[in-house]
Amino acid sequence: MMKTFLKPLTAWLLITPLTRLVVTTIPMVAVVGTSAVGKSYVAGGLISGGYAAGEAIGAVLLTHRLNGAAIKRQCALICAISAALLGLAGFTLWSAPDWWPLAGIAVLLLGMVSSPLPGVLRSSATQLSEKPARILSIDNVINQACWVIGPVIGVMLVHKLNTFAAYLCLAALMLASVVLVFAAIPKNYKHQSGTSGKAKFRPIAVPVVASGVIMAVTAAFDTLVPGLLQEWFGSDERTSFVLAVLAIGSVLTSAVFGLKQRWSRPESIAMASTVMMILLLGVVGSAPNYVLLLVLAGFIGVVQAPSMVLRQVIVSDVVPDQRKAAAFSMLYAAGGVGYAASAAVTPWMASMLSAQFASVITAVLCLGVLAVAVKIQRSGN
Repeated sequence: MMKTFLKPLTAWLLITPLTRLVVTTIPMVAVVGTSAVGKSYVAGGLISGGYAAGEAIGAVLLTHRLNGAAIKRQCALICAISAALLGLAGFTLWSAPDWWPLAGIAVLLLGMVSSPLPGVLRSSATQLSEKPARILSIDNVINQACWVIGPVIGVMLVHKLNTFAAYLCLAALMLASVVLVFAAIPKNYKHQSGTSGKAKFRPIAVPVVASGVIMAVTAAFDTLVPGLLQEWFGSDERTSFVLAVLAIGSVLTSAVFGLKQRWSRPESIAMASTVMMILLLGVVGSAPNYVLLLVLAGFIGVVQAPSMVLRQVIVSDVVPDQRKAAAFSMLYAAGGVGYAASAAVTPWMASMLSAQFASVITAVLCLGVLAVAVKIQRSGN
């Protein structure tokens, strides 16, 4: 087994942003990079969507199949295969743009293969620390920071270098993770393999579904903003700034939130913040001007933080260590499904009806789905 000189927590602090940057950068690299080689944004969107679909499938189907005794080697192999798939996708688009569906397949497989990593890394972090709320707050800070800079980095890599080089840069991050993963996963890491390693859905139905709802709200906001800006200014150039306000609000709140070691009634706080986030989305489409839109973005980011942090804390408290990787992967998959579904449906509703109706309908649907999750979880108690 490969030896490293890094402490597990230090390695985790390094590998988490590296692997998360791949997740947050690949959508823009796919869209902009595909366009840069002469293909349409639609083709790039399909490639990007394939990654999200692969994540959702792999997170549920693969994580519990990892072998606890060999999990370090398996995760290192996942990182290496991910790097190879990134290289293949980039080379295909660069050398044979007409073969872009092959790049799409490579990115789909990338999403599937790499999907267990977030769950394993989050599970490792909670097992490394006696203060799961704090470590998960740090995880959320890293996650949101990556979502701020990832898309920007993706566009810059394509424009300053080229499509192939952009994919190679992401591959390099995964290759660096091959080494770090050996140190990031503790020696006494607890993981249950096989069917017994699956996390039961009913006891954690609310945090899992809330994960999807939170990301659905985020996607709805992300996709409504360009249309509103286009209507007000004739251009959507300010979209990145609005989205950055949301992400920064979440980052700062997560940092403050993590100062407290333990929260009483985390379920109530998480539910209240999730519902507030949904209600704020409901008025986004009715925002009368740019300033109010920025205010809404900031508030959504602020209430998003406790929703995201505490749902992970709840799962960490409820699920045994041996099944945490599978449970965190379930959260991860739900988020991917929620984001993908909302990103597909909300713009369509906005174009067919209006931004106002789209935001209200999406909010109502999110509340309905969340209510069903509450009923499912209560029926199992």
